Amino acid sequence: MKNIFTWIGLALVVIGAAVGAFTGIEAAKWIELAACSVGLAVCVVSIVNGSERKDWKVYVALAGIAVGTVLLIWGGMAENTITTIISAVIGLAALIAGLIPVITARKKE
Repeated sequence: MKNIFTWIGLALVVIGAAVGAFTGIEAAKWIELAACSVGLAVCVVSIVNGSERKDWKVYVALAGIAVGTVLLIWGGMAENTITTIISAVIGLAALIAGLIPVITARKKE
């Protein structure tokens, strides 16, 4: 049950970034910012509360997820197509890199 909140938070981040990147209305940028911020907060709280020891894996996971979320927000709000694509690819890679320590730590428990 602890792991489900991390996945819900990541889903909010990805859905928010997709809404911001693929819709042209101005309100979509605010929806993206809100969804990604709530998703990041849910991920951080879930990871911190779900880990028994606060070692380097927790901090790497938090940094990767935070950097990935910020890049996805930036990519969704960018006006240039190349900036959107580059920040989306790097942001997703950072999210995945942040998830690897979380998944490996939880499988050992």
